[in-house]
Amino acid sequence: MHNVPLASDLHIAACIASVTEFIQEHFGTGGDNETSKRPDTILLKHDVGYNHLAENLHHELEAAVSGLGFKILYQRIPTKTAQSAFSQNLLSNPQQPDPSTEDSTSTPTSINPALLYIGGESLTLTNILMTHGLSDVFSYDPSTHVTGLASSRSNRLLMKRYAAVQHARDADVFGILVGTLGV
Repeated sequence: MHNVPLASDLHIAACIASVTEFIQEHFGTGGDNETSKRPDTILLKHDVGYNHLAENLHHELEAAVSGLGFKILYQRIPTKTAQSAFSQNLLSNPQQPDPSTEDSTSTPTSINPALLYIGGESLTLTNILMTHGLSDVFSYDPSTHVTGLASSRSNRLLMKRYAAVQHARDADVFGILVGTLGV
């Protein structure tokens, strides 16, 4: 059973303070002596339990780090699904391209943005680490109020997965058990 975080678990002011302090320590303040690897964009991700607080968090975090030379990008997790006019049109006319991908004026501000994950160590964080291996990923854990660099070396779930794969490689016999409850 997965425990969904409560709104009381995330104190926005403590989160902003911890994340801002970490950004200053890890990336610097953006002076002339900073390396060219320093991203100018941070992509905000969060546990689904914090969806209702994410807009406030995004705006306050953006205000806090804008002076450091960072832009915070955030795309809200949808809370309901509804068929859009575009998807209805696509179903009736599949040859028409997506208009959102044709905008040549919108270019990404950073090729390899850093990612900030708000939430405890979970499968979501593990998935982010696996899919964004080239980006700096850091996370804020609301239960401990600590921001830290998340990496595949420090992620407990990813290490357990790696150990299981290594154990399977060493096996002489490998089987797959398939079971159904509907029979």
